[in-house]
Amino acid sequence: MKNEPYRVSVSEYKGFKIAFNWHYDEYSELPWQFCDSYGIVSEWERREKKPNEMLLHISNGHNRFYDFKESVKSFRNQGYDGKQANDIALDAFKHLQKFCRDQWFYLNCNTQVTDSNGNEVKFLCDNVSMIESDSLCDYETDQLSYLRKAIDKEINEQFKAGCSDVLTLAV
Repeated sequence: MKNEPYRVSVSEYKGFKIAFNWHYDEYSELPWQFCDSYGIVSEWERREKKPNEMLLHISNGHNRFYDFKESVKSFRNQGYDGKQANDIALDAFKHLQKFCRDQWFYLNCNTQVTDSNGNEVKFLCDNVSMIESDSLCDYETDQLSYLRKAIDKEINEQFKAGCSDVLTLAV
């Protein structure tokens, strides 16, 4: 699909460089196949819309439908009241329409942290896939917060232990 990086962003914190390398996630599933919180979506079909459905997308004479009534029912079964379930289903439909129009897509993020000597520092979550492109900034903000806390924790532990060697972070 797309081999070039989608985006690379870098920040520094206390001598550490934190790089987020974003790539298109070529292997992701369709959102409604991956997550139940989107509601009920049909396969590609050649037929007219039913009364309980909304037209999600058209491609080459084939239609994909969002079963609004069944989606609301599903959200009600999850404990939402009628208005909440209706609002969730409508928001999900609009979000999926944007996906079908290529207004958002899944990304894979590889996070690299290096110390002041350029040595790579490993973390538990250094490669994450299926991040929605429209929530990229939220993900970076959350990860930066986590990584800054991990760096602070390790610096404090190294200081308490009286070590001045190169830091090796194991979070």
